[in-house]
Amino acid sequence: MTESQKSQSKAMRLLKGIYDHTRDGSEPILVTELLSETCLTADEAKAGWRYLKDGGLIDTFSIPFRARINGAGIEVIENAQRHPDQPSPSFPSVTYNIVNNTMNVGTALNPLCNRRDQHQP
Repeated sequence: MTESQKSQSKAMRLLKGIYDHTRDGSEPILVTELLSETCLTADEAKAGWRYLKDGGLIDTFSIPFRARINGAGIEVIENAQRHPDQPSPSFPSVTYNIVNNTMNVGTALNPLCNRRDQHQP
């Protein structure tokens, strides 16, 4: 998996976590609160936040690294759920699959937070 694919995969996992926590409310979430469920480090979550912010998929706030899903982000997640084997235009190198309520993005996420892909240079 290329570095670009890894970055997109991590950002997609973060977007799904933000979606799960903010889609039905108005309060944003601090992305570092999502570390255990997304299997990301704090630095990876912050990098993912920047990626999602630059892509226009989340609303951001004056407190750094707080986010709320917006319409574009909801559309990406829900379209990915409807078509899990097709990459999203916002994430062209990853696909989205749900197996036993565990989100798998491409081959990057192991349900047990296998971090092999995160420690390679």
